[in-house]
Amino acid sequence: MMSHPAFKGFLNDPNFAGIIIKALSERYAGNDLVEAAVALATDAGGQWLAMQLNNSVVQIDAVKILHLASRHNQIGVIKFLSKYIPAEHLGAIVNQDINDETTLMVAVFFGHLGVVERLLAIPGIDTNKASKSGKTALILASQYGHLAIVERLLAMPGIDVNQIDQQGFTALAWAAYKGHLAIVERLLAVPGINVTMHQQGQQALLVAIRGDYPAIVQRLLAIPGIDVNKKTNKGQSPLWFAQHSTKPNKDAIIKLLKDHGATE
Repeated sequence: MMSHPAFKGFLNDPNFAGIIIKALSERYAGNDLVEAAVALATDAGGQWLAMQLNNSVVQIDAVKILHLASRHNQIGVIKFLSKYIPAEHLGAIVNQDINDETTLMVAVFFGHLGVVERLLAIPGIDTNKASKSGKTALILASQYGHLAIVERLLAMPGIDVNQIDQQGFTALAWAAYKGHLAIVERLLAVPGINVTMHQQGQQALLVAIRGDYPAIVQRLLAIPGIDVNKKTNKGQSPLWFAQHSTKPNKDAIIKLLKDHGATE
């Protein structure tokens, strides 16, 4: 394991952070390679890290390691850091971003539930932190269809289910637009979920129509009190969107809307 070519020039490196970053950065990174890196990251190395957290370079190394471990689904690396970094420092580090992504966002994007669960156990983690484009962990999980991660995030106290990204989409809207019916169902069960968001009329309904998903359109139409004729700020109704669609399920969606009272 220690003879792996990725470790040439690194076996005598006293900087364990550099060793792990090198290992995790390899395109062919596998469990054996990362395990070797962690083996080199001795107790002395971990204790050194804990004493050097005021050093900005060390903090950046820790953030890089967390990001790469989340990308490669390496829970062991995260456990190693958790062992030595005090909880109050680890929470601050895990909330830092690289290229506008936090460690949690990376884990969610790749669908690594185990890593997500490990990160959510860190005191002080900000589950509602958004990227510059407004993406939160819940929005990403809903957009990419990671139901188990959606479930786990919804169990977190204070999770914001109605946060809007810069495209004007909520988690519910993304799930509807991408055709993730099970996630739509789960989000609709959350108390306080809002289906009519910022200047978009019946936003989730409109994007389900645009996405061409009759089953989701039907589910949203079943929401008590939904106004099937509500127009956007540009005067466009759900029926208007359906009638101007060029997608295969256009007629089925038009029928659903009319059956539920759409008239304009």
